[in-house]
Amino acid sequence: MRIWLVIENTPGYLPETDPMPFWTRKEAESYARSLKEELRDLGYKVYGSAKRGYYYAQLHENDLGRVIEIVKCEDPKIIAQYLDLLEE
Repeated sequence: MRIWLVIENTPGYLPETDPMPFWTRKEAESYARSLKEELRDLGYKVYGSAKRGYYYAQLHENDLGRVIEIVKCEDPKIIAQYLDLLEE
């Protein structure tokens, strides 16, 4: 069994939100694209692609930006933590 986690983070800091779990890579990519569009709407420059699994966004030169990663998870203990969210 495996799941896909979408992690949004500022480089060098702990994530501000919990990763979002998905059963399929396609669902995770769709969610990552929606996060990318939110960042663009806020004025961020967005780079990368969902296929590569991340986006990098910068608002201005001194901004640390945001990273959105798609990570495959096959660890049963981690998957068990997300089962309730996945079944909603």
